[in-house]
Amino acid sequence: MILKKLSIVFLVVLIGGSAVVAASPAEAEKGGVKKTNAFTLGAGGGIFYVNQTSWADVYNKANALYGVKIGWQFKEKIEIFTECDYMKASGEMEPIPDACSATIIPLYVGIRYIFKTGSLFHPHVGAAGVYGTLAEKGDFGEIDATGFGPSIQVGSYIRFSKRFGLDVVLKYDRLIFKNEKYDTESDMSGARLLLLFTYITK
Repeated sequence: MILKKLSIVFLVVLIGGSAVVAASPAEAEKGGVKKTNAFTLGAGGGIFYVNQTSWADVYNKANALYGVKIGWQFKEKIEIFTECDYMKASGEMEPIPDACSATIIPLYVGIRYIFKTGSLFHPHVGAAGVYGTLAEKGDFGEIDATGFGPSIQVGSYIRFSKRFGLDVVLKYDRLIFKNEKYDTESDMSGARLLLLFTYITK
């Protein structure tokens, strides 16, 4: 029930962001918000953490992830973004040590509010919907699953120059994968920390 309520809240946020995008230039000027039309391109890496106890029995609690992001800062403090990450972990199943691996690929679509606190640090908060695929391989064969859920994000842009900088993002994903064939669920919710090298087109 709580998950459903959270999902509704985040969907409302995303729909609200779309409504802002559709606002006319005249409405933006009345609100005193400057239009920037800047694109942000980012790529980098980090770590991801899975809450599930059974995950830690097979894989490490924290594993490496890699990601790419495209953002559109269509107003001075608002950014619409999409991001794709790649997460992979290797481990062994017990009691017989069978080698296995899990690959998670989440795709995010969301909105951020950017605080213009100075020339170097630009903190931001955001929310996104995340759709992911899970592929687990081992001596047992291969199991594929998909999932969808909300993501809460906080972080900061660190602007070294007008065009180059870093995007530090800490996010919590609520992501439960379902396998329709075997009617099973895998909870891959957890925190992710990502550091993206960014290029800003303005």
